Amino acid sequence: MTTIEQLERDVWPDPGPDGTPLVRRCLELRRKPVAEFTIEDLRVMLGQRARMDNEL
Repeated sequence: MTTIEQLERDVWPDPGPDGTPLVRRCLELRRKPVAEFTIEDLRVMLGQRARMDNEL
């Protein structure tokens, strides 16, 4: 299944110990198959203005 990272061909590095919970969540969602996104997942990503034109 396709992830945002695969669609964008852009792999983000681990944010390390200083990464906020929101940064960690967005990174997790970038690696989650888009077909498995929940409404909450979409809300988080859209709220962060993540690039969603390919995903929707």
